[in-house]
Amino acid sequence: MFKKAIQLEPKFSSAWYNLGNAQQDDHDFAEAENSFKQALKFAPDHMHAWFNLGENLLFQKKLVEAKDAFNHAQELPSSQQDKKDIADYLADIERQLKKPPPGTEAASSWT
Repeated sequence: MFKKAIQLEPKFSSAWYNLGNAQQDDHDFAEAENSFKQALKFAPDHMHAWFNLGENLLFQKKLVEAKDAFNHAQELPSSQQDKKDIADYLADIERQLKKPPPGTEAASSWT
């Protein structure tokens, strides 16, 4: 249904957003990422599209891009719960970005 809506009106941001949600529910993360980005191309102030793009990028382990998406979402009007969720995601991303990559931890007492 959303694909048909997009065929009829390619700039229909809500259809792109909802298509992204359906794709994400189906674990088609790459396609969902594209759909959320299309939604934002036509509605750059769509806070929930930024938020869902951030979650999508987290699922794909694209931490820096997810951080950018959540930062965009944070700048837009949202509910108190959304603000809390965004802050929680950003804090988690910061923790993950500070962890050393696997296999590069400092040498233990073996030396």
